[in-house]
Amino acid sequence: GDDANAVFTYNDPSPVDPGPLIPITTVPPGTVGDRVRISIPNQTEFLHLLEVQVFSESKPIYELLPANSAVECPVGYEVAEADCFDALNYFHGGLSSYKGYSNGATPVGVVSWDDRPCGCLMWRDESDNFWPTYDDGTEGCVSTHASGGIGELVCRTVRSWTLALNIDPSDGNRAGWGSAIWYGTSDVRSSENPLVSDFKDFTGAWLFEFDCLAIARHDGSAENHTGLKVWKMTNRQTFASYFNQNSFGDRLVATSGGPVFIQLSDGDTAESVNTDPILAYDPSNIAANNLAFNWRYGNNGVRVVLTDKGHHSGTLSDPTINDDDCHGLGNDLLSTSGNDASTDYYHDASIIQENCHSTNPISTCKGQGTDIGNKLSGTAKLGSYAFYLADMEDGTCPTFFVPSTKASSSIPSRKPSLLPSMIPTSTPSSMPSSPPSYS
Repeated sequence: GDDANAVFTYNDPSPVDPGPLIPITTVPPGTVGDRVRISIPNQTEFLHLLEVQVFSESKPIYELLPANSAVECPVGYEVAEADCFDALNYFHGGLSSYKGYSNGATPVGVVSWDDRPCGCLMWRDESDNFWPTYDDGTEGCVSTHASGGIGELVCRTVRSWTLALNIDPSDGNRAGWGSAIWYGTSDVRSSENPLVSDFKDFTGAWLFEFDCLAIARHDGSAENHTGLKVWKMTNRQTFASYFNQNSFGDRLVATSGGPVFIQLSDGDTAESVNTDPILAYDPSNIAANNLAFNWRYGNNGVRVVLTDKGHHSGTLSDPTINDDDCHGLGNDLLSTSGNDASTDYYHDASIIQENCHSTNPISTCKGQGTDIGNKLSGTAKLGSYAFYLADMEDGTCPTFFVPSTKASSSIPSRKPSLLPSMIPTSTPSSMPSSPPSYS
């Protein structure tokens, strides 16, 4: 067709059909648009493109680690099971040879062996056949094969959104202000699916510096989140530096300018949004909708709270004000000092509510779900809350992709979040098996 409006035109120079993988490396820097013209030899009438993948040559999305150099990819840089064979195809192009070795067979698929690396890899056996493989790690992982096989792991070059924390207000575990899930140094995991109960990846995600934080409300499945916000952090640091044994008095406002991305399945006027301790916001003043951490006031505390909607007045309580009115995640209305917890007034997740008081016999303050103290009023669980961390890409927070809950909490799925952003912008936003001892 007419290429007058195309931002880039590519005429393949091959004398015959160039094959299933066509690397195009001549796109000028800064090319932006949604119309590209491509012509292929001997395809005069129809051109069927099954898939187009765009990679930046200055920062390719995948890389091969040196053979036998690692047990698995670094945390957050893993390639998802669903992405694995596309990623491997990036290096061998669907051809019958790779680095001079013959393809042993079609992709092996998902396997679990105890004698090779875990994750997405190109496996070369002792007979010099190569096998595109994904090892799910259930049988263990090693970097070097005893009989001479060679594994080359494929890893992402940019860290994906990585699950650091999940708070479930009705899983039977405590995640209030005084719970060690906020300040302890151990992992917390009660299930193979990290989103169906309280979860903490201390030894992984908590120890990596990050720029962007996404908090998603969900129903126990990453594919069914009902709301999401993404914030750019004021400082690049680790999650463990925000939440630790000594952070109880920080009263830190950790973001500025409000969320850079908002998605809501129910719209911004729904009661399930207006009463949510994370999703609530004022569309006319998004910039005020920031996150505060470790907000201790009077004999109360809340670990994560919105700076505007977290208090009915629009301003969070001063240190000496004992008004019980800051509502977020990780709450307690009777924490006498430090990281102390009460049995009567803790609650994993609050709701946005008007002036309330922790009085006997039952407080007028409400907590979500069943993980609440003896003297609190309960209200329906709005959802669980998953905290995801990521690095900035070119100065902006990356597009949020729904992470898979299969095999590893830090492995992302190819399925993107499909809900529209509520923020118009000219620039696209790009273990313990028994109840944990953290309560």
